[in-house]
Amino acid sequence: ITLSVLIGVVIALRLNPTKVIDNKLVEARNINPFHLVYMAYPYFYTFRNIFLRSGFEQSTMPLDLKKTPILYIFGSEKNVMFHDLKSLATLEREEKEGRSACRVVKMEKSGHWMYVQKSEECLKEIKAFMEQKNV
Repeated sequence: ITLSVLIGVVIALRLNPTKVIDNKLVEARNINPFHLVYMAYPYFYTFRNIFLRSGFEQSTMPLDLKKTPILYIFGSEKNVMFHDLKSLATLEREEKEGRSACRVVKMEKSGHWMYVQKSEECLKEIKAFMEQKNV
């Protein structure tokens, strides 16, 4: 399967993760479309593995979230969320119950590139996470 075929399938099935909010960002920053293709290589392998039904055995969260806490930040304005809802619920429960230093942060009114659209908020969350005593 070629990259162009996979991109065509993703677009036809409306599985592309970006929305208008991201398209505006790309236009405003005048990003080279070839660079976007380069940035999409993780998705190529993700969809390839989905179609081939292989390669996800090693895609798990750490077994000990106290030793390896996770900060998961994501934008609310996306067509597709690549995170697993069960894993997200686990991280949220870890945070709520104080079991570990894990944190889940949903950036409102931001898309796939929330770290650009909400850079100050993302930086604030990362700093707070890193400054925790148990990280």
